[in-house]
Amino acid sequence: KSKGLRYNNDDLMGNGTKDHIEFHVDDHPSFREKMLEDGVKFAGNMSVRARGKKSLICFGQDECIMKQYLVTGKAWRTPEGFVPLTPKDEGMGQMVSAFVSREFGFGYQDQDLPTGQKQENGLALSEHQRQIVNMYRRQPGNSEYRDRAAAEFVHGSNGAKKQDLPSKSSPFVHLFDYGKNLQGYWTFSCSITPTDTTGKGRMDSMQM
Repeated sequence: KSKGLRYNNDDLMGNGTKDHIEFHVDDHPSFREKMLEDGVKFAGNMSVRARGKKSLICFGQDECIMKQYLVTGKAWRTPEGFVPLTPKDEGMGQMVSAFVSREFGFGYQDQDLPTGQKQENGLALSEHQRQIVNMYRRQPGNSEYRDRAAAEFVHGSNGAKKQDLPSKSSPFVHLFDYGKNLQGYWTFSCSITPTDTTGKGRMDSMQM
């Protein structure tokens, strides 16, 4: 009974003065299930009190390293008592840097794709999504990174100009080898480049 926002607005729905109770989609598990069943995108609607305003979408970003033999401290023993040799080191590793959000999940997962197109669990944009991003990048005013120093650090001396996204890739997920002396490590420049915004304050990839 304590949940829900109670308010009164005499012209909210054009039906005269009424008391309203507004619930957040997280107030009860059934709300989100109902929204998904009804095909409501992001499993919820904007508040009627925020009509005409844009929603706020929060992204989180972090990195981690996956090692080749990270989970080989234990091994199966055969009925005869034999145990395979386990490596003494953690082996080669690969670093993953990824964005995650409530609305799009890991990387970027969009359910509104044309018939026949699939997406690889957020690890790569679909061909349809990639074309939309590339067309947006080619428009006047969107073709160069706003942080030129960061772009040139990542892409080289001529990296200030945006290039088309290659197939089977995503600006939301990066897999790469790491090394010594910051070679191959994720830095501020690596984070700011894929999240580059236009004068409208929107990431290229969010034009989808």
